[in-house]
Amino acid sequence: MRKCVNCGASLDDDAVFCVVCGTKAQPAGLQCPHCGAPIDDDSVFCTSCGGKVGQSEATPVEVPVEQPNQYPNQDNQRVEQPSNYMPVVEEPSKGNNNNMVWYIIGGIIGGLLLVAASYFGYQKFSKHGQDVEAVVDDENYDTGCGDMTYELYGSVANYLITMNLYFEGDVVDGSYYYDRKGPNESINLSGTFKENKLDLYETDASGRQTGHFDGYFDGAEYKGIFINRDGKRMSFILNDNPPTSKPDISTSAPSSDPDAQYVKVTGVNVRLRTTPSINDNNIIKDARGKNVHPYKGERLKMVSEEDEFYLVIYRGDYVYISKQFAVLE
Repeated sequence: MRKCVNCGASLDDDAVFCVVCGTKAQPAGLQCPHCGAPIDDDSVFCTSCGGKVGQSEATPVEVPVEQPNQYPNQDNQRVEQPSNYMPVVEEPSKGNNNNMVWYIIGGIIGGLLLVAASYFGYQKFSKHGQDVEAVVDDENYDTGCGDMTYELYGSVANYLITMNLYFEGDVVDGSYYYDRKGPNESINLSGTFKENKLDLYETDASGRQTGHFDGYFDGAEYKGIFINRDGKRMSFILNDNPPTSKPDISTSAPSSDPDAQYVKVTGVNVRLRTTPSINDNNIIKDARGKNVHPYKGERLKMVSEEDEFYLVIYRGDYVYISKQFAVLE
């Protein structure tokens, strides 16, 4: 009678597996306690090392126990694994974590920049919009040439002048007149504005340059040197405060007709037209292709009325102005 090497259950001599634990039965035999070589049941000395064994010193042969496999391969077959096998758990990549951190930081920075851009854009829009009077020319929105409009008062040398300027970015258009002559003898102006440097050039009816205002403008005061067509240099200073002793321009407009009537411009950047109708082909422009505008408050001699327009004299020319932006005095 043999014993199961795993659980010690009794086995028949011809048994192949243990009927209790299922372990494969090993052939009967003993091992030498000195060298481990197999010996016969009745051996007294080991035939390999010569050591004395006897019945009491012989030890049963230990046979490795076959354990059920718990890790099948891809073919659904069980694969032998070592007894000290431990599954490997893959740690998250540190590089991926670092990338995620940068993505978060980038998103926060982008959001802050967007908020800042929106705020400063709103401030800029508010600044440009606070002093501008919007003008609607019938079915067309008339923005003219000005994001900002200024009316300045002052003098060139000892001559009092009034200047009207229309800013569109760094491009400036406008006009000025000597107070003693009145707005009917206004002189055209055009120029550029960069980093507070305002250069304005006056031109006559033929577009010829007749003078140059070379100065600096901070939004409230414009001062510098005026150079006339003869090269004579004269200092000028203008600001947005009307002089208390400004002459009455209502009597300064020359007229041979004591019964002449005048209309007063009530809008800003109002378009003048060659015919009494609204279309893009009859707008009066200067030599540079810019729209010509009278300034707000300017008085123009009226010739006649035609439907929704007044026929008036502007700088020696007959032009039409919409009744929507002018009133009869």
